[in-house]
Amino acid sequence: MTRRLPRWLALVAICLILAPPLEVSAAAGQLNGWGVLWRISGRAAAPSYLFGTFHVTDERVLRLPAEVFEAFDACENFLFELIVPPDGGEWSTIPFMGLPRNVHLCDLVGREAFDKLVVHATRYGISTNELTRIHPRALASIFSQPPAEWFRRREGWAFLDQALQNEARAMGKKLHALETMEEQFAPDEILPRINLADSVISMLEYSFQAEAEFETAVRDYLARNIAAVFDRERAAMGSLSGKERELMREYDRRMLDVRNRRMVERSMTFLGAGRVFIAVGAAHLPGENGLVQMFRRRGFKVDRVY
Repeated sequence: MTRRLPRWLALVAICLILAPPLEVSAAAGQLNGWGVLWRISGRAAAPSYLFGTFHVTDERVLRLPAEVFEAFDACENFLFELIVPPDGGEWSTIPFMGLPRNVHLCDLVGREAFDKLVVHATRYGISTNELTRIHPRALASIFSQPPAEWFRRREGWAFLDQALQNEARAMGKKLHALETMEEQFAPDEILPRINLADSVISMLEYSFQAEAEFETAVRDYLARNIAAVFDRERAAMGSLSGKERELMREYDRRMLDVRNRRMVERSMTFLGAGRVFIAVGAAHLPGENGLVQMFRRRGFKVDRVY
């Protein structure tokens, strides 16, 4: 029997690359669940924009519509979850994805699970020495994408957020980070309560579906159906025990709700003057506690552009 992917891994993937597998669904079921580009206006002479990204190198995602380019050109200050060095790429974050000194992945997951990881990691070009030091959350990000996507990242191909940052730099725009890497990883405080050995085995089994699921994710993102992520999560919650649901709700709150509030608060410093382009993972946009609705509660008019 195929194991169910632990929802903490799905949430990790949502925030890192917007990719647990997405399903086609009615976006109307999630507040502000359809659309990736929103205009923020009403409190400044010039509008600002909120853009939901997909953290991948796929050329279909990088081929942005005219509406996004027009918003991009009109803005002066650019806010991102994190600022990636111009030559950074995925490996630039590996030091933050590593385990503490003297802690090894084998110690956390056990020898049997680790040996399976060693074999599987070769599909992604990851050596045993590298694997020993990688945090389980990093593996969740890596294994949730097909090997081809990971190899592009490792070779330095720009994912969407990085490509936007590179373009902004080339145009002389001002870049600002909404979070630190440490803040992004803060939700992992609850991970010791999760059975990592079971989780990594589930992760491995899920990864063999990654290519097909990645295609579905790209399709739904290009269709601007961000609500599909949350529809799938709601369906999956029905199979969890009461204790698991409580744990996953807490992780959800820390991974999305807490970070959303922080992003909105830090954006307020710039929005008063207008001409701000905010680019964050698209999973942060929908819902009652998503950025679109939170900016509205701050008195802004927020309209879908694309």
